[in-house]
Amino acid sequence: MGKIHRAKRKMIKAMLPHGWHENEFGELVKTISKAEARQLLLQKYLASKEFYKYAENQIMKLAQQRAIDEIMAIEDARILNEICSPLS
Repeated sequence: MGKIHRAKRKMIKAMLPHGWHENEFGELVKTISKAEARQLLLQKYLASKEFYKYAENQIMKLAQQRAIDEIMAIEDARILNEICSPLS
């Protein structure tokens, strides 16, 4: 790299907004602070917690509905048996 090329690259890098830099592949990458990184990790953690809570609620609703259906089938069979059996 010559001096002219290096000077052009420095000028281009100086025009980048604060918090942005080029990685080793020449791609623009945003640098974040430790606080921002913690905040992102916390948001991801809370989002996953909410998803698991939602999934748990859905599983509980499904189990509850299956139990209700099973109880109703047993009661229907009992009532049908009472109706169809000869009167004693």
